[in-house]
Amino acid sequence: MESQQDDRTFPSTNAACHPARNGGVPLTYLFFSEDAADVERAKEICGVCEMKSACLEVGLSTKAHTSVWGGVYINSRGRIAKGPRKPGRPKKSSG
Repeated sequence: MESQQDDRTFPSTNAACHPARNGGVPLTYLFFSEDAADVERAKEICGVCEMKSACLEVGLSTKAHTSVWGGVYINSRGRIAKGPRKPGRPKKSSG
């Protein structure tokens, strides 16, 4: 029997990230990481998931910022981005 926590954290037991599909190992840390390698691994997992579209809808509707949902990274402003920003200020463009 699944816990209530699993029901709130994962859109479905069919999701590729669900612990039941990964030998009981939760992969949540990958999806909420600010490490670029973790984010890319999370996107790879989403790439083969049948729940990708539904998961993205959940991420966008709940304002789940700085995390991967449905194979895309949602930044701190709630916008789809390539991945987490590198620390520090962006370089000034010459012009």
